[in-house]
Amino acid sequence: MSQHTRARITGCGSIPRLEALLKTRILPSLLIRQFAFLRIEGEMTSVLFGSGVGASDLPDATALPELWKGEGRYREASPSGDALPYPWIRLVMALGVEDDLVGVWLLGRRDPDDVYAASEIALISSLANQTAIALSNIIQNRAGSGAVSG
Repeated sequence: MSQHTRARITGCGSIPRLEALLKTRILPSLLIRQFAFLRIEGEMTSVLFGSGVGASDLPDATALPELWKGEGRYREASPSGDALPYPWIRLVMALGVEDDLVGVWLLGRRDPDDVYAASEIALISSLANQTAIALSNIIQNRAGSGAVSG
C-alpha cells in the first residue's frame, strides 16, 4: 500500500469521507464487491456502511465472538458440507488501535472467484490498520466536539 493511500485513509475527517474513499476507490481496486463495515461500541454494534449486504445478513454482537476466531483468515466452506454461519462472509478483519477495538470489516464477494490469498489478506490487514486509525481519530474528534455519532 502506498504512502499516498495511507495518508488519504488516515486523513479522512468524517465517516462520509472515509466511506466514499473505501467504497469508490480502495475496495473496488481490490475487486471487493461485497462488504460491511461495523462500528463496535462496548457490547453494541452498528452498521456504518456496506455494499451488497442486507441488514438481515449481518451478525449481531452475540455472533461476533465466533467470527473473531477466524479473524484474518479466509473462511472456506466446511469440508463436511455444513453451512457456515453468515456464509457470505469470506474474511473478517478487526479494526483496532492498540487495545481499543473500534470496528470490524466483514468482506464477502470478490472478483473473480471470492478467494482471498494470503498476500491479499496481508494488504487488506494493512488497510484495516490504517482504517482503524482513521475511525479512531474521527470518534475522538466527535467526542471532543460533542458531535453525535453516525
